[in-house]
Amino acid sequence: MRTNYKLFILALISLFIFNACENANVTSDGKQVTIEGLKKEPGFAWFDNEVAAYAPDSAIVKQIKAGFNLSTDKFYLFVKPSCGCVGTTKRFPNFYRVMREAGIADSNLVIYAMSTAEDNTPFKSASWKLNELPAFFRVKAGMPVYSIMDTFNLRYASNLKPSIESVIKESLAK
Repeated sequence: MRTNYKLFILALISLFIFNACENANVTSDGKQVTIEGLKKEPGFAWFDNEVAAYAPDSAIVKQIKAGFNLSTDKFYLFVKPSCGCVGTTKRFPNFYRVMREAGIADSNLVIYAMSTAEDNTPFKSASWKLNELPAFFRVKAGMPVYSIMDTFNLRYASNLKPSIESVIKESLAK
């Protein structure tokens, strides 16, 4: 009898966990979120721990801080909720840690939580081609000028092992 009770409890816990992950992305429309709002979503429960775990190169962060123009620059981030932070998902909290270290305010980040790269956003056009999630763009005077994640992924695939902060710094030179 005790074994059946334990199995029942384990089944309920498993059902709850899988259901929370599935419900995190129920729409085909991207949803604009703030960092604080995002932290309350079940699909981003891992975010704070991953931000804290990343240690960016402080010399590059200083260059990002110096090169960021508050009046013209913004970063647009298209991210996907998930049950855990694995693979490329880590790039989002890494990116945010760099922004925080560089003193770039959350108001300079426009964030969309999406289920897939095909979800609808107000920016769906040729200029905003989302190949996969996460996707980060540097935007200057309202126009996307650099795809940070596309550049990062190409370099990583070529075994160049870039840091996210090195690609952010490069984006500011464009």
